[in-house]
Amino acid sequence: GLPAFTEKLDIPAIMLLREKKLTGSIYGSSCPHTDFNKIAALGESGTLDFSALVDKTRHFSEINEAFAEMRSGELTRVVLTF
Repeated sequence: GLPAFTEKLDIPAIMLLREKKLTGSIYGSSCPHTDFNKIAALGESGTLDFSALVDKTRHFSEINEAFAEMRSGELTRVVLTF
């Protein structure tokens, strides 16, 4: 997730001596208003298999169970339906 804007980052000085670069990004530097539409189109066409990214689907009324399964490590990603 995104850390608080006040969060500090501690980097070992040796990393700077090795000519490393630190580059920040949000959403992988994507452009959500265009990229999300492209990703949705890939899913609709069958080119991208979203089911491989989802462990389980639950109804919204089962939200507490879904979070419990994710906290326990049993599941990683749950999609809630309405």
